[in-house]
Amino acid sequence: GYLIVMSRDRLATVRRAPATDVLLRAGAELVGGALASQRLIDGLEHSNRLLGALGDMTAAMLRPGSGRKEVIESVVGHLTDASVPEFDFNFATVYLLGEEADGLSIVRLAAGAATVAAIEATETSAGPGGRAAKRIPRWALEEDRELAADDVLVYVARTWRTVIVGPMPRGGAPDRSDVFTGAIPGISGWTEVPVVRANGAVIGHVPVCVLGEGANQVDGSAPPFTLAGEVFESGGHADLIRIFLPFGSDPRSHSTGVLEVGYHRSYERRPDWGQVEALRAAAGQVASAVETA
Repeated sequence: GYLIVMSRDRLATVRRAPATDVLLRAGAELVGGALASQRLIDGLEHSNRLLGALGDMTAAMLRPGSGRKEVIESVVGHLTDASVPEFDFNFATVYLLGEEADGLSIVRLAAGAATVAAIEATETSAGPGGRAAKRIPRWALEEDRELAADDVLVYVARTWRTVIVGPMPRGGAPDRSDVFTGAIPGISGWTEVPVVRANGAVIGHVPVCVLGEGANQVDGSAPPFTLAGEVFESGGHADLIRIFLPFGSDPRSHSTGVLEVGYHRSYERRPDWGQVEALRAAAGQVASAVETA
């Protein structure tokens, strides 16, 4: 079907902000998903709530004078908002990636938020004006961090694929239900990837699900990416379920950055497909805000 928006202003098409197009696309996708699943009433209620959350996120990101750091700090706050079920994550991190002259990929800027004590985090002091103290995941404090050529962030940015990373198995085969709730529509592929220290030592393997075209052809004998061992251990990632999702405006090149969200395994909730769709809608807004900051 079609989503049609009309205005009496003959110059509306040239006056509208880029974020308006993002919201319209997100609205069309959400309505289409509700119609396809034949749950129109429930789906539209979900869509209205999500569009409201996306609108609030856009307003916060586009405050006059905000730089890139302020924009991504606003994003992680919204992605851990308990009042929005699609964004009620235990933690969120936004990475802005860059490339050195020698081609080495680095984390240029990062911001993070954690809402539960189980997440390894550092608490910041209360800010001026009565602003509450924040808990920042330890791995989000590292900026200008060099990345291995096969690191998960580099892989997601290069391939524009969404990746779901499970916790370290506690004996026996990995349980996929401990990684994701419900079915995963479209093309996807499950495999395992190694956790590798800088000296090359492998400290374990975790289950992952890769989404997107070609994901079902992932070769288990050749892992698509690795996880940085030092960050994995210091951040307590063995107990985390995480989603990595790229954002940017030019799919012909590497993405501008990567969103990372998830849960601690001690909590009952696991990511579901509705959250993946919500994150994809949010990613378009984040890209627009970051690239215009």
